[in-house]
Amino acid sequence: MKRIVPILGVVLAAVAADTDAQCKGCGGGRSQAAISRLDPAFEKPKFPSTGESVAHADPFQSIEQIREAAKKGHASLLYVYDSRNRTDLAKFENALFKKDEKLAIAMKPFRRLKLDLAKDPVAEARYAKKAPVFIAYGAKGEIVREVAFPRYRTKSTALFRALAHASKAKGVMPLSRFVKEYRDFLNDLDGIEQQKVVLVGQRARLGENPRASKERKIQREEAELKKAESALIARERKLLEAVHTAPATARGCTASSCGS
Repeated sequence: MKRIVPILGVVLAAVAADTDAQCKGCGGGRSQAAISRLDPAFEKPKFPSTGESVAHADPFQSIEQIREAAKKGHASLLYVYDSRNRTDLAKFENALFKKDEKLAIAMKPFRRLKLDLAKDPVAEARYAKKAPVFIAYGAKGEIVREVAFPRYRTKSTALFRALAHASKAKGVMPLSRFVKEYRDFLNDLDGIEQQKVVLVGQRARLGENPRASKERKIQREEAELKKAESALIARERKLLEAVHTAPATARGCTASSCGS
């Protein structure tokens, strides 16, 4: 997939002279539009009947969302944590989900679930000494790999490898390639958002009675930017389809707002 958006190039060239003047104080990080895409959302697992885990080889394979994902050929990721360790957990999640962009992107194709072992006796019996633990399920609903983070270590290489392995399927974009191309998309999205700020500043300087020529120039640039943004969002949609992203059936909480 091509990263270059021709219309965007025209807009960037047209307003480059104004960028420094209008974006002082904007910050050097990602735009809010990009950040919102990087904070992974998790769902609360739904168990059949009693709502408790079933004690067998894989007590979590019966989770409804994992079964739903498998029916559509999507991979899932179950995150088992202990809400009683609030301080360590908060530091761990901040380091893993907010500071590791590569990992945040790598989790996007998965149906993501978050299970509190403090409220699940089977999970506590299995993972109390290992938690936090990530269990990666393949497209057929089978466990591909478990990755434990005892003592809240935040080395994410093993988890990324597990995700890459679990996401493998015929006709599906490799996870490493998806991460690279999605990062390219985010970079272009940041450019779009920056130019929105520039154009807002240009319009503000026109005043109440702008010259017709300047008004037309800004209107033209706004229209071009809107087309560029539409093309960029279409590119994102194709990327997510290529990596076989599993859509959530219910709105999940973000990594930082799941709570216990």
